[in-house]
Amino acid sequence: MENQDCIYLGKILKPFSYKGELKIYIEDFYIDQINELDSFLLKVQGSYIPFTIKAITKNKSNIFRISLDGIDSEDSAKKLAGIEIYTKNNLIKSKVLDKNDNYIFIDYVIYNNNSIIGKIIDIVENKNQDLFEVVFNEKRILIPIIDEFVVNIDNDNKKIIMNLPEGLTDL
Repeated sequence: MENQDCIYLGKILKPFSYKGELKIYIEDFYIDQINELDSFLLKVQGSYIPFTIKAITKNKSNIFRISLDGIDSEDSAKKLAGIEIYTKNNLIKSKVLDKNDNYIFIDYVIYNNNSIIGKIIDIVENKNQDLFEVVFNEKRILIPIIDEFVVNIDNDNKKIIMNLPEGLTDL
């Protein structure tokens, strides 16, 4: 499985109990959808390993307490500390933008799959469809903010990977 097939959700912080429960951190974008998942992919030594979720409860803001199938001791939980948590793209709906979060994506770089498109310089709010204003080949283009186009949002590196319809950047 390739990294572009997965969405980064957060990471495992530390064991929570001797029964193998874990404390995890989940990115803001996915907090409201995390309870809908029945499994996670943990990135262990470069491979994505699926784990079934037995139970998940919110502890505070971005921190959750979780029980995973097969992790039933403090020792096995300790081995997972610091591991990144992912899910398959099709299992969670990307929440690209809330009206209150417009400013967040300024200066992010948009990629169309592996090709760089350009840097977001503004968000154009439109009655029908909000748009990213991007500098591409020394001109400004508008890219519709549509969840189905978003493959991954990498907040650490300020990247948005999209799968745009052919010809969109030619307009």
